[in-house]
Amino acid sequence: MKKLLLLLICVPFLVFSQEEKRLALVIGNANYDKGELKNPINDAKLIQETLDELDFEIMFSYDLKTRDDFIGVIRDFHNKVDSFNIFMIYYAGHGVQVDGINYLVPTQVELKSEQDVIDYCIPVNRLMSYLKGGAENKTTILVLDACRNNPFENTWTRSTVGQGLAKINGPSGTFIAYSTDYGEVA
Repeated sequence: MKKLLLLLICVPFLVFSQEEKRLALVIGNANYDKGELKNPINDAKLIQETLDELDFEIMFSYDLKTRDDFIGVIRDFHNKVDSFNIFMIYYAGHGVQVDGINYLVPTQVELKSEQDVIDYCIPVNRLMSYLKGGAENKTTILVLDACRNNPFENTWTRSTVGQGLAKINGPSGTFIAYSTDYGEVA
């Protein structure tokens, strides 16, 4: 599965001009207070190595602990986007859907309710707003390699069991990839 994902990511770049500037934000969250995940950091490092070979400038972060940590990294990425032609965000870690909105989960948040997700996690549409980049003729890629089995929901009053992540409609020129089909759990 990982090799197929890498192939799908790499093939489009083989046809792009070598003069195009490429930027990637690669995030791997694994060390969750609720339980450590085995693969996200290794997967993020593999993506980082692959993108480096494809001449991307790479911003790499791992184990983002809080919403503020996430926002800082996203803002740093956003501040660079306008000077690039191709940009990408790769995220590996926990992802949760609440009311049709997807969220990325920092590693040290306590999610006792769906409202906590809204208050303490990062909505994917916030990332999408940064991927737009404000300019035409840019290629944008979002890869969500997210665990969707929600380890937090057993304490919630309303269950979201089995929902997986919701479908995302990106702006024109945006490619969105999931680790499994939207609405499914990985």
